[in-house]
Amino acid sequence: MNRLVRYLAAVAPELIASVTTMGTPHQGSKVADGIKRDAAATTGLVAAIVDAFSSFLSWISGSPGLPQDSLAALQSLDTPGAATFNARFPVGSRRIRWRSIAHRPIA
Repeated sequence: MNRLVRYLAAVAPELIASVTTMGTPHQGSKVADGIKRDAAATTGLVAAIVDAFSSFLSWISGSPGLPQDSLAALQSLDTPGAATFNARFPVGSRRIRWRSIAHRPIA
């Protein structure tokens, strides 16, 4: 959800008064970094399994056409991916009140 709110705050700040996040990896996830580093040899296999399971969940929820890309999700959650997204969509408007609980700062 952090990505959606940050994107919206960057492109349409007039729609948002305040944002409070809880435990959100604004600066990236060390878990995602570890998975990419330690499981590089099996990442493709695991991604195929996760994508298949996600497609199944999408199908039973009534939206079978939704794309699934667990590798892209992992890349967006690692530290470099978060840094790229944050640079592309900075916090922006100072009229928006930003709060982060139980994690590193939003900036």
